[in-house]
Amino acid sequence: MQHTINNSLCPITHALPMRPVVAEDGNMYDYDAIKHHLTNRTTSPITGLSMGTCLMDVRHITDILRGLIDDGVQDERLEEWARAMTVANRTDRLPTGEIQTFVNGQHVRTEYAPSSEHNGKTNYFEGGAHVRTEYALPHNANGMVMFYHDDRHVRTEFKSSHPMTGQIYYMRNFMHVRTEFTPHHPHYGEIRHIEASEHVRTEYVSWHANAGEVRHFHLFVHVRTTFHYPHTSSGQTRIFENGEHVRTEFESSHRLHGYIHYFEDGKHIRLEFAQWHKYHGTIAAVNGGAQIRAEFAPGHPMHGRIHFFEAGVLVRTEFASKHRKHGYIAYIEAGGHARTQFAPWHKNAGETRFFIKKKHVRSQFVAPHKCQGETRTVHDTDVRCVFAPHHKFHGEIHIVENGKHVRTEFESHHKFYGETHHIEDGEVVATSGLKRSSLRLRQKRHRE
Repeated sequence: MQHTINNSLCPITHALPMRPVVAEDGNMYDYDAIKHHLTNRTTSPITGLSMGTCLMDVRHITDILRGLIDDGVQDERLEEWARAMTVANRTDRLPTGEIQTFVNGQHVRTEYAPSSEHNGKTNYFEGGAHVRTEYALPHNANGMVMFYHDDRHVRTEFKSSHPMTGQIYYMRNFMHVRTEFTPHHPHYGEIRHIEASEHVRTEYVSWHANAGEVRHFHLFVHVRTTFHYPHTSSGQTRIFENGEHVRTEFESSHRLHGYIHYFEDGKHIRLEFAQWHKYHGTIAAVNGGAQIRAEFAPGHPMHGRIHFFEAGVLVRTEFASKHRKHGYIAYIEAGGHARTQFAPWHKNAGETRFFIKKKHVRSQFVAPHKCQGETRTVHDTDVRCVFAPHHKFHGEIHIVENGKHVRTEFESHHKFYGETHHIEDGEVVATSGLKRSSLRLRQKRHRE
């Protein structure tokens, strides 16, 4: 028996340990003694070698010593240990209403009597440090559990009896900085970040359906959502105003990096591009996911142009008020410029110009153009003008070279069909291909 008692002595206090623990050097010590030793140095009290601060309780030693007492073993050291344990394991009731519980000489719990204003509150201690406070009825914080580290409030949990059950508040410097949720809570998997008592951000854990999504808030209003791996929208940033999605931007990792999508009523309505993007300055209107119009900001080489699209294909170009071609309406077919019309207020209103491979090949004129009824076909060196049925020159074909009317031919339905009149300075100077039936009339008119 003496051997057992001798082997159980603490090498520091040379007394039986109130709370026996084994240190990293493999030797057994009294908890308080070795803890104090390790606060001043990091070496073994026995070997003098360096060691860590990890300590492990060996409660079976306490059971062995209690068994020796029960067996009636007589030893002064054992009797002293028994008296100390009796003092160390006690409950003190203080006049203030506090009820303090000690185990192995350590203060482990403080409760409050019904007469105390703190009735329902229980403080828990480990190693002399305050680690937890729980609240029960009749306390108005019933169901709240507050955790402490180094005397600082670090976490608050809520039991089922509390209205906020399932929430876990994390604290830093006495400020609420994060909220998480337990498995039974409907928001389980969310992590809400708090700054200056304001909810500023919500993240989602890896197994959540929204994993990779981060929602940002300002004055408790959702203003932005960013998406990261593994979310399917990874690389996107969505901007919100008054709860409505109004804009989407794309990070460098995204294939649409540099694109900026604008939305109204949940519909994509406009596309712009970041300043460094090669399409910067282009403003594209979108309907049903398809581009329907494109404009160009000041500074862009195409500023003043307005492109219109159908099924994603460019079909028309118009020009803004300050553009030199303001009033032009250019139509595109098969990717090429097919024709140009003019707005009603343009000086060329009523004219339609036709193009093949960017080359002007024909012009038609309708009201209100002064040449209404004409169709001009452009060749390499001349222009052929034909006239609609309502035109006074219907049936005639005027040939214009270098801007001058040089010849008139006639269509098959015209009474002068077959003739060709040669013009100089607006006068017929020669006629070829005359029909005999009209020869004399032509000569008479020529003499006149």
